[in-house]
Amino acid sequence: MSRLASQPPKWYRQFWPWFLIVLPLSVVIAGFCTLYIALQHPHSMVDDQYYQRGLAINQSLDQDRHAADLGISAEVLFTLSSSTPQVMVRLSGLADYPQTLSLQMLHPVSQALDQTLRLTATAPGHYSTRLNEHYQHRYYLRLMPAGKPTAANNWRLNGHIDFSDGPDIAVFLASASTTSTTPAAAK
Repeated sequence: MSRLASQPPKWYRQFWPWFLIVLPLSVVIAGFCTLYIALQHPHSMVDDQYYQRGLAINQSLDQDRHAADLGISAEVLFTLSSSTPQVMVRLSGLADYPQTLSLQMLHPVSQALDQTLRLTATAPGHYSTRLNEHYQHRYYLRLMPAGKPTAANNWRLNGHIDFSDGPDIAVFLASASTTSTTPAAAK
């Protein structure tokens, strides 16, 4: 009887083997849960067409260089406080102004908040369009001629804007090599 009392309990009745099994097992289960979530909810910033987008970057850089060569600049004014919110653009540096411009507003995080506005000419070098939404985020701006680019209209200007600065915001978009934006509340 003393031999039975001195024998240690079986391994599955002891605390430490189960403790050493549960820790790695919980990490494996958490890894599978993370994999399931990643497969069910893919992130929109991951691009399957990365190679084609990489090739398009070279064309975009050519557009920036062409804008710098032409000395194009623009002032973009968002008036959100009036009864008819609108965006107005004053473009300078061109001999022949296009009839319409495209203003891309790219949200830095969410692709769902990206927009493209089509601005029509009100006078040579002056463009405007109405706004349908109230903006409250930061956006990157790209201003370029609307439609298919030609040799003369193959330029673009870049900048950024933060709508938390106030209801009326002006942004200066300069040529590619000297791109600078200066948001200021318009009064």
